[in-house]
Amino acid sequence: MPLTEKHLFEKFEKLAYAVKQEFKSKGIIIPTRRRDGTIQIGDYIIVKKDPFYFVKNSRGIAVAGPLNLAQTAIVVANDLALGRWADEKLMNTDLWYGYKVFEEQAATARAERAYKDKDADRGDLSSYKAATACEQKLYHKKSIDSRFDKLYKLT
Repeated sequence: MPLTEKHLFEKFEKLAYAVKQEFKSKGIIIPTRRRDGTIQIGDYIIVKKDPFYFVKNSRGIAVAGPLNLAQTAIVVANDLALGRWADEKLMNTDLWYGYKVFEEQAATARAERAYKDKDADRGDLSSYKAATACEQKLYHKKSIDSRFDKLYKLT
């Protein structure tokens, strides 16, 4: 007996639902791209307002943000969609990442200005501060990426 379009669609719908439930049991909510370019994970929407990311609920109220990295926003939205609390440690790490990015940029600008003014000591000190901030920034990014990779490896 040939399958009608209705029966074929119902089978496809059941398969899609089963796949979504399997991923949910592994701790992953399947994200979807909305027409306006935002990403929806469950009932939560990730919105980018340069240079930050915000996680909003279905009513448009920001529940997390501003976040510096998209990876943080994705993990937070996934946790919220699963009914978990947002990971405060992860969001604090993201906050420190933002601080270190700013600190690196400011120290680099000071170093360039000092070298231009022929003040080698101040330039060296500012370069050292920029390098230290860069290392700390990378440390915080790796910490966030490791949490994101755990989520990504579940697929």
